[in-house]
Amino acid sequence: MDRVSVERLLVELGEALPGMTLYMLGGGVMVLRELKEDTVDLDFMAESNEDLREARRVLKSIGFREYEAQRFERRRVGDRERVDIDAGGFLGMPLTGEMRSRAELRRFGAADVMLLSDEDVLLFKAVTGRYKDLGDVRALSGTVYWDVVLEESLRMKRMGVAKASPGIVAITLRHAGVDDAVVRRFESAGKQSS
Repeated sequence: MDRVSVERLLVELGEALPGMTLYMLGGGVMVLRELKEDTVDLDFMAESNEDLREARRVLKSIGFREYEAQRFERRRVGDRERVDIDAGGFLGMPLTGEMRSRAELRRFGAADVMLLSDEDVLLFKAVTGRYKDLGDVRALSGTVYWDVVLEESLRMKRMGVAKASPGIVAITLRHAGVDDAVVRRFESAGKQSS
């Protein structure tokens, strides 16, 4: 999905989900910020299980089918749209208060969409273990404040989210070709917080 497709789908979702706030992460945020040209899917976090249930109902009502837990797809002439949505977190990582405070408000239709900061998008991308996310990590590495990424990574480790700890993130950063000085900061923080 390119930027026009992403914006069109967000307006459609916004009209169908009036008054709901969704947090958006992943490639869709990067497309909206013109850090990449297209994305395979849009990733969202609802604030509560109740909001998640409502979002699932609405997605089905506008033609999406659920083909895995919290993964929806809709095919249109020549296009495939995919939405992944979870409540309170994503990929086993919680949506923290700090992430909420850094998010950028955008209005699409009648819904508020909070775009996670580049720092938080990078952190989520860094923990997927997917080769395809390395290019996104590399693209984001030029836009982020590394102190923010490192602090959130340390917070995740304190919360018991080991896959987002600095030492693990350092491995992804190294594979993505991020500056060696940055990688060493994460490696050092990982050793010190052990």
